[in-house]
Amino acid sequence: MHGELIAFDLETTGLDIASNQIIEIGIARFENGAVIEEYSSLVKPSIPIPSDITHLTGIAPEDVETAPQLSEILPKVAELFGETPVIAHSAHFDVTFMQKYGLLRDNAVIDTYELAAILLPSAPRYSLNSLTASLGIQLENAHRALDDAIAAGRLYWKLWQKAAAAPAGLLKEIIDASSGKDD
Repeated sequence: MHGELIAFDLETTGLDIASNQIIEIGIARFENGAVIEEYSSLVKPSIPIPSDITHLTGIAPEDVETAPQLSEILPKVAELFGETPVIAHSAHFDVTFMQKYGLLRDNAVIDTYELAAILLPSAPRYSLNSLTASLGIQLENAHRALDDAIAAGRLYWKLWQKAAAAPAGLLKEIIDASSGKDD
């Protein structure tokens, strides 16, 4: 899929969608592989940021003290997403977090982790850091939402180009395998 797509990433207080909260959101709008718009915001959570999350992301409690609450930025985020297809790495987590707030219910979702697992079967690791490094994609600030979103969008573009160049027979096999069809 090419054309206009939105890559996004979240940083959160933890991995449990029910009890943790968003502390940063990054969105990058792409058109045919080029970034045409960026949006990033820290978010003030109502729960403390654990020290291991601060260590991973670099986002400390004092960084979000004056940040807007999620409810203040959700209208802008919803406007940015619209019905545009979205890209995320290990998309289920980020998309489920957004769906908790009524967003991304009807957007097509492209998961770069899943695509890489199909198109790069011999990759030693499928983390965003590992995949971007192996494909020569710059990722300066891993675990910061906007940088991860841009990296995921660029990763998707490289994977899309790889898929577009693949032989038709191979693409049919991939589609059949992913849909559960047996011929």
